[in-house]
Parts: sequence; C-alpha cells; structure tokens
Amino acid sequence: MGAKGVMLALALVLFMVCVAYCQRHGSGGRYPGGGGYPGGGGGYPGGGGGYPGGGGGYPGGGGGYPGGGGGGGGQFCNRKLSEVLFVTTQAAGLRALLLATPETRKQKKINRRGRAKKCTRFYIIPRPHSNERLLAMEPGAWGVSTALLCIVVALCIAWVLQRKHQQRLLKRYGIPGPEPSLFLGNWKQLKEDRLEVMNDWIREYGNVFGFYDGEIPKVVISDLDTIKECFVKEAHIFHDRMPLVIDVEPITSSLLALKGEEWKRVRTVLNPSFSSAKMKLMWNVMSACGDTTVEIISQHISTGCAIIDVTRLSQALSMDVITKCALAWQVDCQGNADDPILRRLRSIFLEVDQNMMASAVALPILRKVYAWIFPFLSYGRLFTTITDNLQKVISARAEDTKGRPRATADVLQLMLDARNEAASQMGGKPGITERHLVANCFVFMAGGFETTATTLSFVLYEMARHPEEQERVFEEIMSQTTESSEKLDYDHVQKLKRLDMVISECLRLYPPIVLFTARVSSKDVMLGGYTVPAGAHVILPTWHVHRRSDLWTEPHRFLPERFAVDREQRERRHTAAYVPFGLGPRECIGRRFALLELKTVLAKLVSQFVFSTCEETEEPMKLTVPTVTLNPMRNIMLRVARREV
Repeated sequence: MGAKGVMLALALVLFMVCVAYCQRHGSGGRYPGGGGYPGGGGGYPGGGGGYPGGGGGYPGGGGGYPGGGGGGGGQFCNRKLSEVLFVTTQAAGLRALLLATPETRKQKKINRRGRAKKCTRFYIIPRPHSNERLLAMEPGAWGVSTALLCIVVALCIAWVLQRKHQQRLLKRYGIPGPEPSLFLGNWKQLKEDRLEVMNDWIREYGNVFGFYDGEIPKVVISDLDTIKECFVKEAHIFHDRMPLVIDVEPITSSLLALKGEEWKRVRTVLNPSFSSAKMKLMWNVMSACGDTTVEIISQHISTGCAIIDVTRLSQALSMDVITKCALAWQVDCQGNADDPILRRLRSIFLEVDQNMMASAVALPILRKVYAWIFPFLSYGRLFTTITDNLQKVISARAEDTKGRPRATADVLQLMLDARNEAASQMGGKPGITERHLVANCFVFMAGGFETTATTLSFVLYEMARHPEEQERVFEEIMSQTTESSEKLDYDHVQKLKRLDMVISECLRLYPPIVLFTARVSSKDVMLGGYTVPAGAHVILPTWHVHRRSDLWTEPHRFLPERFAVDREQRERRHTAAYVPFGLGPRECIGRRFALLELKTVLAKLVSQFVFSTCEETEEPMKLTVPTVTLNPMRNIMLRVARREV
C-alpha cells in the first residue's frame, strides 16, 4: 500500500473511532429510560420521571414532582423557532438556550435583548438532537457535530503526514538540500533573495541538490555535462516545462505550457515564422519604433543633456515594438507614459500578489480556485482585453480570402500563414487552432516585453560604465553607414559584430530568466550520480552558471571580448555554459526576434547619443527577481547627451 493509501486508512480508522464514541455517548444508555431522558415514553419525560409532569406543562403523566395528574398536550415541544430565546439558568453554571412561552417571558421579565433580569432555575426539555440541546451542552446532542469535528481533525492529520512524506522524497533518493517547512517548503526562503539564497545552497550542497515549493520537489543542477544530458540528450524524458503556479488561458494553450505531442505539433508549425528571413520582414517596424525613441530623447535633452530613467524608457520602447509586431496594435506606449496597457503589463511582472502565490504553493488545491476567479481580477481583465482584440484581428484577416500580400508583416500574420501552409500540406487539417494562435501571440508579447526591456536597460548601463566600449560600438556603426553613404538598414545591423559581443556579454551577466529554465522528469532517471524521481522539476540556474569562476575568467567583469568571433574559442566553450535563451528543443522560439530588436534599437541610440553614469546611477547595481525575470532593484538612471558627430 502506498503512502496515500496509508493516510486514507488512518483517516478511516479515526472516523470509525469517532462514530463509536458518539454512539456510546449519544442518546440511549446514558440516562435511565428510553431516548436518553429521564422517565419513560420515547425520549420525553413520561410517568415516573425525574421532572414535573402535571399541569399540562410537559407531555407524559405525573410523577417525580408534586402536581400529579395527566400530562397536557406538550406546549413547549410545539413552539416555533421564533420563540427560542436566551435566558439564564443556574444549572451547572451554564448559559443555556431554552424554550420560553409568552407567559414565561412575562414571568421572568425578559428584556428586549433576551436576557433574564432574574436568574431562576427552571426546566424545559427540548426535542432530542436539536440545536437547543447542543448549545445546552448535553452530551447526547454532540453525535453528528463531534463526528464531523473528528473527521476534520483526522483529515488534517492525514494531510500533514502525507505532506511530510512527500517532503522526504528527495531525501529518500539521497539528494541533499535545505530542510523544508510544512506549508511553503523552501519557497519563502527563496523569495527573500533568489540569487543570494541559490548561491548559498550551491556552495553548501554542490552541483546537484533539491528543495521544495510547497510539496513539489525541485532539483537544481549546475554541472554542465548533467545539464546537457537533461536538456538535450534526454529531452524525451525531460520534455515538458514546469507548470506555472496558476495556469490560466491563454497561457495554457501556448508553447510555454503545452505538453507532449501537442507542444511538438504547434512548435513544428510555428518554427518557420521565426526564421531569419521572416524576421527581416519586421525590421522596418522595429526601426520605426527606434526612431520614435530617438525623437523622445531629443525632446528631453534640448538644452544639452538630461537625466533619463532608462528602465522606463526601455519598457515603453519594448512595448511599442512588441504590440506592433506581435498584436498588430497601433498604440502610443512611448508618447504616453501612462498608457494603460503598458502600466498594467508592468504590474504583472513587478507587483504579483505574493499572498496569493504563497497560498497556492502551500495548498495546491487553491490553484484551481484562483484559476477560476482569475478572469474577475484586474490581471484577468487585461488578459481578456488582449485576447479579444487578437480574436477580432484573426477573424478579420481570415475573411480576406484574396490572400493579398501585406506591406509589412507581424508575428500574428506569420503564424496565420504558417498555419495555412501546414494545413495545405496535411490535407486541409490545420496543425494548430485559433486558440493556439491567440495564446502564442499573447505569450510572445508578454514574454518579449519584459525580457527585452530589461536587457536593453542593462546594455545601456554597462556601456555607460564603460565609455571606451561604447565608443568602439559607435565607430563600428559609423563605418557601416559611411561606406554605403546610406541610413542604417537591416544588412548594416547584421554586420555589427562588436555590438553582438556587447549584447552577448550583457546576456551572460544579466540573463533575463534566472530560475525558470526547468523541465519535468517523466520517470525516475539517473542524473549526475543521483536518481531524480518522476515528477520532479529539474532547474538550470542560469545566472549562477554564467558567473562560475571555473567557466569564465573574472566572471563578474564586463568583458565583451569573451564573445569575439573565434571559431576555436566557440568550440571550446561548453554548450551549457551560455544559455540565456534556454537549451534544447524547447529553447526560446523568439531568440532571433529579441536579438534583432536589441541590435536595431541600440545601433540607433548609440549613433545619436552618449550615455554616461550620474549621481543617481546605482553602482554597484543591486538585482532582484520579483517573479521570473531579472530586474534592477531600482530603476536605472543615466545621463544622456547628444553626440557630436
């Protein structure tokens, strides 16, 4: 019998004990006479009982107290619920819930609050198993309530035992790691400072160790050969990404969350949409957005130079590019600093409800509840707004049966074209549905917004701190445009190798995704000398691998020369040593798009402006991981001046 079977058996045994207890102490057998009350007669005082019987006040005959005579018609037993009031009794020192007739209320002078002004002991016998008996603390009335209470206690005990058993899983497999707490596992520890805590754990436990999010086991692997084995060689075993804490549409239908054959089918259809040739079709949109940024900065520095919030500037630019290229929206994210879409998307990444996250980690059943109420939250309404717009655009384009070529391309159109092409090759059966199109456009927008924005701000920060490197990039840009006497175009951008090196080094120092590159083990498998249990999440700690001193010379320094175009050097570098976009079959599909956007925008900015540090620039910069992406603790502030050419 498994662990869960043992827990359920224990709960059943406790339940049976509760029932037996209630039967022993319930009605029948505790008092003389039938029904659990003194006297005879089916549970109410009859003849010869221990309560007054005469005068019609109680059912049954006389006896026990003076007053003799045949009992009356049982007045109190027929009273309505509205006649139930609180009065005070001296019996056993308890406040009891008793029945009172209008006459007794008058006699006892009960005030409007239902409290007796004079405490006089008298007896009124309620119906068996009623709420009155329960509140009067009679033992026989606790049958059902005690059983329910004991069931709850038994289930709680079973849950605690099951949770502790689950949280010993990695220890049973011999995988070291920090001790988890009962409810949150190690989630709270990691939330405080993900980068530093993970550093401490790697130093203490080595290249393979485990921790828990609630009851979910997670195994961290920082050995390069083991990483490659997991993400590349054994990708058929570690195929699926780890699920989000709260899975909701449209995310669940995207490449981020799809599993198994469905993921493989959708990825196969969408891959051609992100080829280098297709990315070239979107370059004009990226270039136009970069020109808008140049104009906005020029307005700020009309007097010579200005201190600019590079973080917010990068977010507005990234949102402008991604909404136009992915959603076919014409928005003014850069011109309007309070754009509602930009503001609400920013809040998703920086202001996630930590209480909701913590409770979902502690009690996985709450994930279903939160997924149900999500559409009614502000985030959910934003999701609905975006998906509704996408569905309208898809429907409008589907009605255009003439198939006329578009002047410019966007990700949505490329996905539609890929779906139609796949359908023609599969005999009219589309490989993906409208649900997949909407979901992947949405995730492309959400993921591309934050990751590209933070990377852009980090690159500008490092170039401001290293002006000599900024000048090298500027000279390279000028050499391309001077030779052709033309404006910067797609081909020029592709030839900017020094800028490539700068971007690559910044992605090494500041990988956008720090601890979310993970896969789920579909079965027990040996990795790095340990057996990783089925269902465990295997995590690649990207930030920590990128800063290992045994892999990189002076790992914390900004040295773009690491990525010089040297075939021998590239071949010597381990495949898993540099993984800003992930590794293996599930590597980020938008990698080419992100790099092209970064190069295009940076080329335009560096060719027009000089970026330098100022008093408001935080050095050294503190980092944080509020959700899944790496961010500066404080917004990056830089001095920007017009370049004198």
